Amino acid sequence: MTPRRLTVFATLAAGLLLMPAMTASAKPFVDPERDAAVQVTQDTGAARGHATPALAVHPDDPQTLVIAESDAYSARCMVHVSRNGGLSWAPATQPTVPPDWQGCGFAVTGAMADLEFDADGTLYYTWSAVQQTTYQQRIYLAKSTDLGLHWDVAALPRIGPDPAKRIYGADTMPSLVVDRGAPNRIYVAWWSNNGIWNQPGLITSSESSTWCRLTDNRALARPFVATSVDGGRTWGEPVDMAPGVEHCTTEPYLTQAKDGRLLAFFGQSTRSVDEGKSPPAHLFFSETTDQGKTFKVKPIYEQDGNPATPTSTSDWLGDAAPGVDLTTGNIYVAWEHMGAGTPNVLFMRSTDNGATWSTPLKVNDADTKRDWDFPETFPSLAVAPNGRIDVAWYDYRNDAGFKDGDRRAVFQDVYYASSTDGGKTFAKNVRVNDRAIDRRFGPKLGSINGPIGLASTDKVAFIAWDDTRNGNTTTASQDIYFSRLRYAPAGEAFGGGEDTGTSPWAAGFLGAAVALALGGLVLVIGMQASRRKAPTTSETATPSTREPMVT
Repeated sequence: MTPRRLTVFATLAAGLLLMPAMTASAKPFVDPERDAAVQVTQDTGAARGHATPALAVHPDDPQTLVIAESDAYSARCMVHVSRNGGLSWAPATQPTVPPDWQGCGFAVTGAMADLEFDADGTLYYTWSAVQQTTYQQRIYLAKSTDLGLHWDVAALPRIGPDPAKRIYGADTMPSLVVDRGAPNRIYVAWWSNNGIWNQPGLITSSESSTWCRLTDNRALARPFVATSVDGGRTWGEPVDMAPGVEHCTTEPYLTQAKDGRLLAFFGQSTRSVDEGKSPPAHLFFSETTDQGKTFKVKPIYEQDGNPATPTSTSDWLGDAAPGVDLTTGNIYVAWEHMGAGTPNVLFMRSTDNGATWSTPLKVNDADTKRDWDFPETFPSLAVAPNGRIDVAWYDYRNDAGFKDGDRRAVFQDVYYASSTDGGKTFAKNVRVNDRAIDRRFGPKLGSINGPIGLASTDKVAFIAWDDTRNGNTTTASQDIYFSRLRYAPAGEAFGGGEDTGTSPWAAGFLGAAVALALGGLVLVIGMQASRRKAPTTSETATPSTREPMVT
């Protein structure tokens, strides 16, 4: 083969090899592409019960992610960090707390920890610590400027204990907001009086009808918030975010409105000793315009009342997941409807700062096969900067082990849906996990239930969940797993950083193509140079007889 033909062949071969990669990178994504599931927790012990992950993405680097989670069996809370878009994870250091508060407290339902970055990339992390001898709980907040290598830690003020007022002293299920307009202002909300049923003599037959009502001008299970104006070093006194609300509330979840108002959402638990007499539970919207000093609260949704309550003597609404579109100011909330029949994920939006709310919209496009038993779906909601609304939840629609009348959890999946029209409609549901979650073992059997971790950028929805794939009925092991749904090729989604999302095979072909293209280029340059430098018959002649070289 002549040098010229070899050059043409090399150039064409390089172009053919490069063409698939160039075409793939330019292909538009209509539906999100699901990446492979990655194990976050790296414990090697046979028995482990990692659960209830919370997830945050760095404001300036979509490859930097953090997950907070808790081990139900060892009563530990932990933080994990990824610097490559979630492809691999490493544990952060543990914040230092007093010896009697080193445990991580659990509740029957809800988040065990929360975390958030401020605009400068400082990481804030809050969790519920527990005294393992008394089972009392309190909230801590830790702050790190180096992704969890070092922490500054502060304890928040406690609610109780005060047995005379039936206050057990268990503060748990924290929710965190770092004020966008004033980063040194930090809000942490929590649920007070978790585990109140453990108080001796509190719930007797004569008091059961009133145990979730106000007592001595103090509530039992209530949503409180504390505010720090110095970056979390010191804290003001807790404020009840549900003034005037009777019955117990459920755990609160915070978000911040476009205009800077702090917003809280929580549900309600109602009970009665009489069959069919339980009042209906409500979803509440609470807001403050004075940085957490006072709150105005109102119900925005009433769950089906009797006779459609989940049980004949109680009604429960919890797990409210809020979000805000910082461009339009729209406020969103998703929650699990737990009336009679199957549980559903419902969604509402407000376009007038919370004054009015839309008719509830069902997000799950297939009914679960579960009977109502307890909170099952735990929806999480996030809003991307471009306004896309992401919702993720646990779902039993594919439960092959379900039998009518059998409420035991069997096989569960993680599902996702998104909206690009401000919550008017949602796209078809997408299954996130690549293997069914076997709930016949693991912490869930001990009523350790909590939400999914979810964080969103314009190009990616990051999702974390608890998964039993590495366990069995003997070890009952459970780990945290992570995946991402991409609305763009990985190289574009992560700004051309080190995570290109290219498979090893594709990377090999791309490398070969680049090498071949460079080889062809070198060959072309070499030939051109050789044509200029190689002596010819005319070049060996005398100058007077040399002919001009034609190029």
